[in-house]
Amino acid sequence: MELKDIQTFVVVAQLGTMSAASKHLYVTQPAVSVRIQRIEKEIGCQIFERIGQKVKLTPSGQVFYTRCLSILSDLNEAIREARVANNHPGFFTIGMAESMSSKYFAKRFQEFTALNPDIVLNLRISQNDQISNLIENGLIDVGFRYFMDHHTHNIEQIKVASEQFVVVSSYHSKLVPESCSIHDFIRNINWVTFPSRSHSDETVSKLLDSLLTMNNIGKGALIEAESLTAQKRLVESDLGLGFLPKSFIEEELELRSLRIIDIPELSVKVPIFAIYRLSSSVVETIERFVDLISV
Repeated sequence: MELKDIQTFVVVAQLGTMSAASKHLYVTQPAVSVRIQRIEKEIGCQIFERIGQKVKLTPSGQVFYTRCLSILSDLNEAIREARVANNHPGFFTIGMAESMSSKYFAKRFQEFTALNPDIVLNLRISQNDQISNLIENGLIDVGFRYFMDHHTHNIEQIKVASEQFVVVSSYHSKLVPESCSIHDFIRNINWVTFPSRSHSDETVSKLLDSLLTMNNIGKGALIEAESLTAQKRLVESDLGLGFLPKSFIEEELELRSLRIIDIPELSVKVPIFAIYRLSSSVVETIERFVDLISV
């Protein structure tokens, strides 16, 4: 049974004759008859009682007619909603690493919602290495992550900004002197960092590893924490040094609970990429947002 069969059946039931239905549908009367016969054959009972040139629904036909009206109504509503979503997507989901939820991004979100008042903006915070998976699975429309993803294919990746990562300590840390140089790091020092069990070659923890290796700095004990907020609190407690995004510690710097250790060799700019599927149904909205967020 095809959709056109159901649509023909409904028109015949509403107009009461095969000839009127054929004119309404711009098909021949034999074609209308074939469609009705196909339905009756499939459901195994008669749906119309023939009275001269007119037709009348049988009890089975009446039950089938009521259900078909519901099906066509749902289908038309689905088509309408899809068209509306294509032109005016009601929901727009953004994914990003925790550290990117800074004042800069918050201000861009505010500007975007002001320019697009009909769109409900959803923000999903995730680990950096999970952003690509969320895009691939269709759980977010656009994602922001550190570094380009070389392991995921068929996605657009555009550099939109850079983030300065710096070494930080408790404001009154006993681990390093207030004024120090790279030579003060030759000895083993405890670090608070991300777990190093990701498959990506470009995680923040591995970036720190490479910086320490290049500068012949040994690691002391490691305290691993998935959350950047947790890392900040551990560093504030002077349990180790941290390697954190500068924009993520603005408040702690103002409150003097953390301080940046000014070591150029251990400070680096990390690229931020916007990633999304070009096949996305809201790709125009995505690109407008990416343009707004780019610096």
